[in-house]
Amino acid sequence: MPNSEICNWNDIASDFRGGGLILGNGASIAVDDNFDYPSLFEKAREREYITDPINRIFEDLQTTDFEFVLRELWHSKRINSALNLDPEDKITDAYNSVKEALISTVHTVHENAVYESVKEKLKKASNFLSQFQKIFSLNYDLLVYWTMMIGNDDSSNKFKDGFTFGGGFNWETALDPGESTIVFYPHGNLIIGRHLEGGDFKICRRQQRRDLLSTITGIWREENIVPVFVSEGSKEQKKKTILHSPYLDIINNYFLRNIGEKVVIYGWSMTERDDHIVEAICKKNPEKFAVSLHTDNPEHTVTREKIKNKLRRKLGHQLQISFFDAQCEDCWIF
Repeated sequence: MPNSEICNWNDIASDFRGGGLILGNGASIAVDDNFDYPSLFEKAREREYITDPINRIFEDLQTTDFEFVLRELWHSKRINSALNLDPEDKITDAYNSVKEALISTVHTVHENAVYESVKEKLKKASNFLSQFQKIFSLNYDLLVYWTMMIGNDDSSNKFKDGFTFGGGFNWETALDPGESTIVFYPHGNLIIGRHLEGGDFKICRRQQRRDLLSTITGIWREENIVPVFVSEGSKEQKKKTILHSPYLDIINNYFLRNIGEKVVIYGWSMTERDDHIVEAICKKNPEKFAVSLHTDNPEHTVTREKIKNKLRRKLGHQLQISFFDAQCEDCWIF
């Protein structure tokens, strides 16, 4: 099929079965348009969760990444405590305010996309995801995690993520998931937390999955726990955050680079701020790509050319690239 054509997923699915899949924010928006917002930080400001003093901290650090700001405030708090500074505990107050702003914003974004309202869509998503060997979700939300649980209801261990029941990441499971589809989060996820003294872990709740968000945010409120996800920022800011997380570092610098020879991209526009992801997936020279496009978007032709040019600059003009309709039958939730 000529690369200039936009096909249906079923026309090319057999060529990519068992390959790698990258999911971008477009996948979440397709499930519920509550996820269609430009920035988690801007959402927090819109809801007035960000006060003027807190806003000045973000501006001074030149970032909109909550996780980065929380880490900087925590280290400042430790230093002040060691030197007996800040008797009014302003740093602690700022740390708590930023964390509460993040928790409130995440609740706001998820408040309409509750588990029961999206469950039927995610059953279709589970069937789509099970075609792949490796999945890399760039989204912090709970949709892929819920999809995995739905798939595992039908077939035990259909999906794995490399984490143990104790919460830690297991290299052996991630390297050899058996017949299961393995799922990774290169930008982190709501279900992954970090002890600020060191160590990433997975937040689990085996029952009442509709209450998972409350469990997550309850754990986040613990003194030395922060969420592990890269919500926004430049390519360089994202790289710095990734390097501070053992889990993110492993996923980006090993597993993502070994995504495989066949790569499918759904709902990801490959903007410059995600060039670190493009660099990683091109390390081992994949031979074939399939990329989703929204054909009802008048800019889809321009988007197609930008993506094609970006990949071929990395991998050469011999690279095979197919484009498929993001809303065609049997694709994602459709």
